[in-house]
Amino acid sequence: MSASYPESPSSVSANPGETLRLARESKGLSLATVALQLNLPVKTLQQIESGDFSRLPSATFARGYVRSYAKFLELDQNRLVHEFDVHTGSGAASSTVHSLERIDEPSGVARSVLRLFSISLLLVLLVTAFYWWQEQADGDAIGNLSSAFERIEVESVDGTTEIHVLDPSEIATPDEPGIADVEIAQTTTGDETPPSENVEPAPSVPAADTTPTDAAPAPQAAPTAPAPVEQPLAAGEGRIELSFSGDCWIQLTDADGKVLLSTLAKAGSSQVLTGKAPISIHLGRASAVQVRYNGEPVDLAPHMRGEIARFKLGQ
Repeated sequence: MSASYPESPSSVSANPGETLRLARESKGLSLATVALQLNLPVKTLQQIESGDFSRLPSATFARGYVRSYAKFLELDQNRLVHEFDVHTGSGAASSTVHSLERIDEPSGVARSVLRLFSISLLLVLLVTAFYWWQEQADGDAIGNLSSAFERIEVESVDGTTEIHVLDPSEIATPDEPGIADVEIAQTTTGDETPPSENVEPAPSVPAADTTPTDAAPAPQAAPTAPAPVEQPLAAGEGRIELSFSGDCWIQLTDADGKVLLSTLAKAGSSQVLTGKAPISIHLGRASAVQVRYNGEPVDLAPHMRGEIARFKLGQ
């Protein structure tokens, strides 16, 4: 909002802005230097020096700018303010005008506190997002465990990965005897017993000679079979022993790319295999398997990603 000043005969009086300009130039100061010291725009100082006070916000602000400018140049403030009133015809000689001091910039402490608060808030958001992501990942791992035997990744000899969908019949429990089998067994048992009224009496048989005979010699006990002896391993080969506490899909491939084993092992079963090292092992449910290599137990934890483990033995 620009202030308008009434015309008056005294408007031809001396322009205080011209006095300020001459004093500034005599001190060798540029408009930019003065603007920096007074925290005023350069354009505002140009309007003051040219006497274009009508473009300033109001007469009160313009009077304060003139007083501050005069104070900075060590001139008589009251005289220049009076010249301003006469030049503009504002007639505000009785009004009290306070000079505008240099406006301080925002405190550095306040900026530091605001910055620290922003950083703290950002850290809280990051930690919250991380924990949410962890919970989501754990939930996905539990969900994937239930379908571990429905989709199995198989790495072929040429290095490509294939996904096999297992038939539910492959992982079903052994069939129990059906109702039809039970009925057939009962029918057979009933047919084997003939009616008692149709049985003819058996012919009498002369009594056998009851003379005691020599007792037959007792058979000798069969010799105990010797315990199986592990065959020594050939150079470059390794022996892997697997024990399963739960159902687990497994694939073993030797150093030549030969698939030693690829099956769905049942809980309670075990496998012993030998092959050329290093032997690649892929387990679909590592927590249900105990592995020994050349008689030494193998820690699977470093190789597990969820329930799936891929690693090599004999490197």
